[in-house]
Amino acid sequence: MSQERDFPGGFIAGALLGGIIGGVIGVVVSSWRRNLTDGESTTLPKSEREVKLERKDEVDNTRRNLEDQIAQIRSTMDDMSQQLGTVIEQSAAEQ
Repeated sequence: MSQERDFPGGFIAGALLGGIIGGVIGVVVSSWRRNLTDGESTTLPKSEREVKLERKDEVDNTRRNLEDQIAQIRSTMDDMSQQLGTVIEQSAAEQ
């Protein structure tokens, strides 16, 4: 008979304890998953030297890209001036 009287109290205590444990597990798992999706949170902070090297590499890559684009523009301009020179010579010869 004493088990029947203690059942509601034990049920409520078990529900509360289970809710607390479940909540703690949920918080731990969600923060762990968030760290995995962030990417930066799971790695060690970069040193100042590493950051400077990365910036230097980015600047070098940008400089190379700009130099390539400038070379393409110059080549296009040379082609256009040759074509214009040919057109001007042909029109002068026709007159």
